Amino acid sequence: MKATLHGHTFDTEDAKDICNDDSPDGGDWLYQTKDGRFFLVEMTTYLDGRKLKPWEDVNDVAPELQSLEAMGDRLARVELCQQIIPLSSREAMRWCIKTQIPECFRGYLLDCI
Repeated sequence: MKATLHGHTFDTEDAKDICNDDSPDGGDWLYQTKDGRFFLVEMTTYLDGRKLKPWEDVNDVAPELQSLEAMGDRLARVELCQQIIPLSSREAMRWCIKTQIPECFRGYLLDCI
């Protein structure tokens, strides 16, 4: 995925993959460009035009779409959208703390920055 935002090019093929937060409603991936800029590739899942809530899974909301016979319906009803979001170093660090560190430690780390 590649996008130019605010005069800067963000390209997943040319950037370092730092980490990801995989969730049923879509996954987010943190990247760093060669010149040190951070960006997030955010994936959002829609079912029948409705954005899934955090940690909501298509298979839980629409279990009828799990079978192989329903693959055509699944393709028609589920939409995945991606967007690139530039982040400052501080925002990238906060994102990492919120998504990669166990919840019991997050508050301590967030208080430190």
